Amino acid sequence: DAGLASLSTLTALQQLDINSQYNGNANITDLGLASISTLPALRNLNIYGCQNITDAGLEQLSNLTALESLNINCCNKITEAGLEWISRLSELKSLELRACGNIA
Repeated sequence: DAGLASLSTLTALQQLDINSQYNGNANITDLGLASISTLPALRNLNIYGCQNITDAGLEQLSNLTALESLNINCCNKITEAGLEWISRLSELKSLELRACGNIA
């Protein structure tokens, strides 16, 4: 989470991959997502396998109005309630949410 906080000043950042499948970022939490929720240019975000992310983290992501692509595969604490926050992302063109055990 501290690492993501340091990225919050990168206002031109367009793509961020914190995929825990390859680099072990399972410790990323909703607090970390709050840190990047102010990045105005962010278009692509991959949080695959970040299993400490909850619906509250998706609420933070709803502030990313430029977001076009989001991968939340294997984020098992996300529920259908969290998808309501994602529905507010009007620019979203691609959404991956496989293997999210709490989504029917």
